[in-house]
Amino acid sequence: MADELNFKETQIYNEIINDEMMHSIMLISHDKDMLDFYAYKIVCTMFCSSENKPCGVCPNCQKIKHNNMVDVLTYPKDEDVLKSTELSELIDSVYELPFEHSKKVYIINNFSDIDILMQNKLLKTLEEPPNHAYFILKVTNDTAVLPTIKSRCQKILLPKMDKNALIDCLQQNNADIDIISMSVAFCDGSLALAKQYASSTTFAEDVDFVFDLLLNFKKSWQMVDYASVLYNKKDEILDIIHIYLKILQDTTYHVLGLNDLITLTKYIDKLDAIGKQFSLDAMIQMIKDTTLVIEKLERNCNYNTIVDEFLLGILEDKHKWPVT
Repeated sequence: MADELNFKETQIYNEIINDEMMHSIMLISHDKDMLDFYAYKIVCTMFCSSENKPCGVCPNCQKIKHNNMVDVLTYPKDEDVLKSTELSELIDSVYELPFEHSKKVYIINNFSDIDILMQNKLLKTLEEPPNHAYFILKVTNDTAVLPTIKSRCQKILLPKMDKNALIDCLQQNNADIDIISMSVAFCDGSLALAKQYASSTTFAEDVDFVFDLLLNFKKSWQMVDYASVLYNKKDEILDIIHIYLKILQDTTYHVLGLNDLITLTKYIDKLDAIGKQFSLDAMIQMIKDTTLVIEKLERNCNYNTIVDEFLLGILEDKHKWPVT
């Protein structure tokens, strides 16, 4: 499978195979599904009993897949962020020998959300771990991690997944190859977005809506119609925003002649039509404006007002920076 081949080409895979792995690994990505994917591959490779590691089917790989490996401990156990009592429990247990294997692995989710005092409390353990203990820290924002913690870890900035690896992952849960292909084209290498799109019952409809918006929304009197659709899509609005951004991104690539970077090749005629209606400066400003829309959505500002401002912004940017 493509995802297996990609992982086996990484430095961390070779270090595990050659028994050269550092005791503390920091995985860095905004994509939590990617963090889960790589942590799973690392741990399976460490414990896999097959020669072709990680096989995914041996008893150890199966235990890890189903969270039944006693020597692989994941924190926090219940909440999103590690609690002080859990951290104390973790540190105390580090010095206890593994139950079944020669190694014990601690996976800490959302590590960048842990406060500085708790990070500092873990520092000594990371500095002087027992030979059997290994740590995998999942980080979405490495600027929130203490420099002293970073210096004790091997930092791995996770790349975007390629098309074939994404398709392999999605085919495990979704048999509709058309939806899978569309999801991969729009996800911009994000496994989390690809899964989200593939599982959405309105994804194809949302893509059609955004193309219609960019191609046919030209006059202020049309705002009522487009706004009424978006008012009823509050649960899908972030997906729609990401689709909108991806279309603008690939349209800018097309205008600049960077067609090798385009993943929406199926829609190249529509990208060409959008590029003739919006100038490059307008599209760049529209992308910037959309980051503010996302911030307002995250702050739970009035939804209908956000929609109105979003739509009005499209018209304003289009007329402020016209195609010449």
